[in-house]
Amino acid sequence: SSSSLQKRKRFQMEALSKTRHSVQKLNAAMVKSLLDQGVNACTISPGISLPGMRAYGRSCCSSSSSSTTTDTNTISGNDGSVAAMELLCQSINEALDAGLLP
Repeated sequence: SSSSLQKRKRFQMEALSKTRHSVQKLNAAMVKSLLDQGVNACTISPGISLPGMRAYGRSCCSSSSSSTTTDTNTISGNDGSVAAMELLCQSINEALDAGLLP
């Protein structure tokens, strides 16, 4: 029924919010620990895509990921997740090139 779907969706969004918050706190603690040890660490959030409930696509992070010619619609189901993953990989590679540990 519509009511049970709404309750389920509300529960899922609450769980997503709490999980995201916990991950951010853990990430902050890890970065602080690394900084305390002299490591130039930084956070890079993969972001989230609420409609698809994804943090990223299925590509692998590598500096050569932009050279692939795979049809992103085939891999990602038309939701843009491969493009988002490529942007995340680019951010990670740029941070590494700058001497940061993402």
